Amino acid sequence: MKRAVLSCAVICSLAAATPSFAGDKKGIAIGQKDANAAETIKRLDARWYYTWNTEPIAQAGAAQFVPMIWSDGATADRQVAQLGRDPKPCALLAFNEPDGKRQADMSVDAAVGAWDRIRPLARRIGSPAAVNALGPWFEDFSKRMAAQGREYDFVAVHWYGAPSAKSFLRKINDIHQAYGKPIWITEFAVSDWAARDGRKSRYTTAATERFMRTVLPELERRPYVERYAWMGAGATSEATVTSRLVDDSGALTPLGRIYAEFDGDAAGSVTTEPACAAGSDAGGG
Repeated sequence: MKRAVLSCAVICSLAAATPSFAGDKKGIAIGQKDANAAETIKRLDARWYYTWNTEPIAQAGAAQFVPMIWSDGATADRQVAQLGRDPKPCALLAFNEPDGKRQADMSVDAAVGAWDRIRPLARRIGSPAAVNALGPWFEDFSKRMAAQGREYDFVAVHWYGAPSAKSFLRKINDIHQAYGKPIWITEFAVSDWAARDGRKSRYTTAATERFMRTVLPELERRPYVERYAWMGAGATSEATVTSRLVDDSGALTPLGRIYAEFDGDAAGSVTTEPACAAGSDAGGG
């Protein structure tokens, strides 16, 4: 596919056409079992976060919490009931890697069939976050949804790979061109999946830092990228060790300091995200 090239005129018109929460894109994916989760969210100056479920983290400050329905089944039944009772959130994430055997592991039929139940739970809803948003599972899902008149509001994207900013940004552009939807990058990190059984990562901390310094401003300047969340704040596996944002003590790593100090507004942030989805549902108590 051709790489999307957005002129200043296009960016400016998109930004002017909708209420902008530019600079609020930076987030973090973090689990509730992380004892330092609340402090990590605040130290990283994350504007939003999610926990792979519907429960926020207590004392997380002003960061906006975005709930997720991780899969279907009994847990999802409880989550749907809970969200149906609570004030309607501005955004909802749906189904974590349904094309992954060790993740949600859902058929396209199951995901499409569940949509009418979860769509009313939030003002906006993200697509399932597939392992590969350009792969056959997600392509089939999107075609089936369109054929049945069902919709999602933005594409949730996962990305792991080498510290090549050019390759990463091309993938994000290609996903946007393929589906014509805004994008939330809900997991991304530099990763070497061959680093196991004693084999060290091929990628260095310095290369990961260069990757981050390059891609963050680019994501801020793409209005169709509404949110992004670095993955693996306290990662300990060799595959993602260079992507750690905090060390074992909870202190920021050099990469974590880069993420924390990054200012989206100063980078020229623009977004097409509607007002509701970026300005409310703050904090976790």
